Amino acid sequence: MNTKANYKEIIGIDVSKDSFDAYLYFSAKHSKFNNEFKGFTGLLQWLKEKSSADKGQRLFIFEHTGVYSESLANFLSAKEEHFAIVSGLEVKRSIGIKRGKSDKIDARVLAEYGYRFQDKIELTKLASENLRGLKKLLSQREHYTKQLVEIKNRIKNLEEGKENLDSIEIKILDRDKQFLEEIKQFIKDIETQIDALLESDEQIKALVELIQTVPGVGKLTALYLIAYTEGFTKFKTWRKFASYIGIAPFPYSSGTSISGKTKVSHLANKLLKSKLYNVVLAAVRFDPELKKYYQRKLAEGKHTMSVLNAVKNK
Repeated sequence: MNTKANYKEIIGIDVSKDSFDAYLYFSAKHSKFNNEFKGFTGLLQWLKEKSSADKGQRLFIFEHTGVYSESLANFLSAKEEHFAIVSGLEVKRSIGIKRGKSDKIDARVLAEYGYRFQDKIELTKLASENLRGLKKLLSQREHYTKQLVEIKNRIKNLEEGKENLDSIEIKILDRDKQFLEEIKQFIKDIETQIDALLESDEQIKALVELIQTVPGVGKLTALYLIAYTEGFTKFKTWRKFASYIGIAPFPYSSGTSISGKTKVSHLANKLLKSKLYNVVLAAVRFDPELKKYYQRKLAEGKHTMSVLNAVKNK
């Protein structure tokens, strides 16, 4: 929890590709800046002119917008400013009914959110450069892997009816085969970069080796777990991590009128959830303890997916 409450200024920032809007909660001032280093330094200069709050007395609030907000986060971190990257969905659900939308309004909403929850908001601490680099490489690998599957399926479909293909379709098939080899090389290059990163960081390398001692966990799954948990520092308890990847069951009932099944939330990191699913399938086949647990729960009449989910939590 953020113990630094009662800031003298809360700065809500709505980030887009080329620019960002900043709104000062207490000063009720607004301005727009270019989303680049010159704009970031301009933001700090503007704050000096419009607010009496010094560094440590102000809190910057913005949503995670991928590469658009990354440079801003790096800049604020280097300047040792207090900032929090918050969930857009959480902000949206906290403000109630809102009429109208603009970048200025969104920045003001973020500033209001920061003011209301400043004693609860956790300040963002960026992961190490290597952990962030690992996450980018895995994201790139995931992108190319999806393309690989798509092209393989297309090639398979074309070759099944190869005798009926016309000249254009034959050329498409040849190009797809060539593209398939290029994508395989892209993936191989990324994996080479990942291996080089591991060799340069003994801590990450040791974590990868340690996690692979867990039944069913391979190198790739270990890398994903490390990247998305920031070396197991992002979540304070296993339950919070389980909630993040959508495997923690929650009750769904209210009074006597609503009595639904206890189930997991659809708000989750589905990529990590899918990685753990493959791990569990291997674990219940080859790990004696988990296999015994899995079979016992099935014998008790539990649904297969519920049991698999329980194994994921284990």
